[in-house]
Amino acid sequence: MKEHKIFAAFYDRMLRRLKPRTLEIFLLSRIDGYRYAEIATRLGVSNWTVKREIMKAIAHIDRARKSR
Repeated sequence: MKEHKIFAAFYDRMLRRLKPRTLEIFLLSRIDGYRYAEIATRLGVSNWTVKREIMKAIAHIDRARKSR
C-alpha cells in the first residue's frame, strides 16, 4: 500500500507541473475518455492542437519517469 501512495504522489506532483491547458486536455483524454475530436470541439481548438498537447504531456511524463 505504501508503494501505491508513493506512486500516486509522484504522478500527482508530475501532473501539477503541466501547463493548465495541457493538463486539461490530457485529463479529458486519459481520464475522461474523450477522443481527440471531441476534446477539440469541446475546447474550440483544432485536432492538431489536442494531439500536440497530448504529446507534450506524454513527453513530460516520460522525462520525469526516466529521471526518477
